[in-house]
Amino acid sequence: MKCIFCGSVGKYEQCEKCLFKGCKKCIDSHKDSCILLTKDKYHFCTGHNEYVGKYCFDCFHLICEKCVVGNHLNHNILPICEAVHNIRGDMQSSIEELELKIDQEQSAIDNGPKKQTEYKLLVKQIDVEERNIQECVTKTKATLLRNMEKLQKTEDDKCTASKDILPSMKQARTNLQSVKDEKNAILFLSRWSNPRSIIEKQGLLQKEREADDKASVIGSDITRQLLDSFIRENQQAIFHVLDLLQRLPMSIEQINNQVSPIDPVELPRRNDRDIDSITEKVEILWNFAIKLKNELIKTNQNLRHKIDSVVKWTTQETQEREKEKKEHVKALKDKDKIIQRYEVLAKAKDDDKRALESGPSGSKTSKLQQHIFDLQKIMAQNNEEYKKVCMERDDLRNRMKSVQRISHLENQIDQLRGLGIEKDDVIKSIKQEKEELQTRLSSIAGDKLTKGNPSITDLGDPNRPMKIGEKYGELYDNEWTDCMEFTDVIKSHFGTLEHSELEEIIIHHLYRLLLCCYKECRMTSENQIRTIRKTIAENLFLNTESERDIVNVPGCKEVISFRKQNGEEFSQQLISKQKLCGNVMKDWDYCNKSDILMQHLVKTAFFDKCVHLCWFLAIQEPKMFLDQKLLPGEKFDKNEYKEFVKSGDKVGYIVWPALFLHENGPLLYKGVVQAFI
Repeated sequence: MKCIFCGSVGKYEQCEKCLFKGCKKCIDSHKDSCILLTKDKYHFCTGHNEYVGKYCFDCFHLICEKCVVGNHLNHNILPICEAVHNIRGDMQSSIEELELKIDQEQSAIDNGPKKQTEYKLLVKQIDVEERNIQECVTKTKATLLRNMEKLQKTEDDKCTASKDILPSMKQARTNLQSVKDEKNAILFLSRWSNPRSIIEKQGLLQKEREADDKASVIGSDITRQLLDSFIRENQQAIFHVLDLLQRLPMSIEQINNQVSPIDPVELPRRNDRDIDSITEKVEILWNFAIKLKNELIKTNQNLRHKIDSVVKWTTQETQEREKEKKEHVKALKDKDKIIQRYEVLAKAKDDDKRALESGPSGSKTSKLQQHIFDLQKIMAQNNEEYKKVCMERDDLRNRMKSVQRISHLENQIDQLRGLGIEKDDVIKSIKQEKEELQTRLSSIAGDKLTKGNPSITDLGDPNRPMKIGEKYGELYDNEWTDCMEFTDVIKSHFGTLEHSELEEIIIHHLYRLLLCCYKECRMTSENQIRTIRKTIAENLFLNTESERDIVNVPGCKEVISFRKQNGEEFSQQLISKQKLCGNVMKDWDYCNKSDILMQHLVKTAFFDKCVHLCWFLAIQEPKMFLDQKLLPGEKFDKNEYKEFVKSGDKVGYIVWPALFLHENGPLLYKGVVQAFI
């Protein structure tokens, strides 16, 4: 097994004191750090209490597998052994760069007093010149003094910035030197701090000082120098892009001529992030075009292969039927010959019998009678065989007729299939129109009865409360049970838990997902009606101060009826556009919640049916109600809830909430709780 800290392959071991896991080499080398690991637990993720195995270079943190798909999604993440290898490879160059920057800052600090002295001497010289030409230099003196103050302040700020950054740079150098020889990967990454920000900050200060030194360059000279510098620095990158553009037509021609899969194309890099980014995009488009071309060629080949196989099968079937027909004809002719032979033998035996019966009687009578008896026995056997041969002949003739009718029947079957498809389409459209008319008629006729009165239901409504209650029970019996198989998905994340405890975690997630669907569907339904009523009332200038006025806004009944009739389509839109349960894990106070498990659950048929049922619960008048009032530790009513696995009269946790016709209304489906005494 590959060690995540050093990359070597070997058997894993674990320290009994600090629970550090690794190969034998890492276990032996960590003994000096065992006390620190036991105390500070650097090798455990603080957020998930899992073993760390990777390092995030965006956040500079040790992370576990859960962090990778959580807060650190799409970050620059490497395994610990690779992270240590990369950092150690750049450490010496960082130390040398820091030493160079420290020397630069120290030199800037040392030159500060000299410049201050020069400025003071310059002030004295200005005073001497002022006394000599007082009137001419008065205005110039004031201007120069202001400029000198600005320069002094700027230089003071630069010296202060250098003094401020110098300890940080020394500390960064000390940090790198202290962790340079650290053998334990956990302690190495925990103590290492990235010096790049300090180096970049010093680089900005150095650029400002260099800019001050070059302040004499003005106007068009600055533009010309900057432009020349840009062309000089990016000359290779510009030539590289031109080379890619020149090679593009040839690449397209190569893609068109490609007829079989090849290795992915890799374009050369220039170690320039912007140019390499463009090169990478061109490379992706190139490989995608080749892949698409090859897939189309492969699909075309598969289609041709299928057509050839169908043609071959049809030809083979025709040949076999012709061969079978010839065999039947031959067998029929053979049977006819046998029948003719038996008929000749039977006629000869009859002649012999008549001759014996008409001949002289005497001592030979008994022998003749015996011979006649034997002949009669043989004739009886021949008659039996004759009957069998006749039956086989008739059977062969019938089979011949059936073989001859096969082609005719196949043609009739094809015609009947075509007619059947057309008739099925007509029948389907007529049935659909009939169902729509029945639905509209029943909804119009029963609207006044069913409006706000749950005790009277429309029996023509396929989504009436009783049917929804039945579907709610089927959801628990079927899709909910299927989701119990996800124990394998979370087993690696909760390795120490037993199978029953893993099932409990899945039950909590399923209950959370169901309630989230129910609440968001109710909120969406209420917002729809509220927005429509408000819009109609505002545009018709209606007085909607009371609740009764709001409910009786014209057009709302038609909207509610239309929404019920098109509930299937709207629930499908909620599923396809992922409108629900985007924040299902937010503000959930559960110690074993798992983002990975919830991501699997929202892709199952359970989630799709939850959205479908909860939407129909929310658009009923009045709205159907899922019970949420039970809390762990409370006693439950066994008329409303049944026990899950354990018996008792108190609630351990809710497995499946009870469904009511409306709030404080009659029960439609019993809930399920895990009970205890």
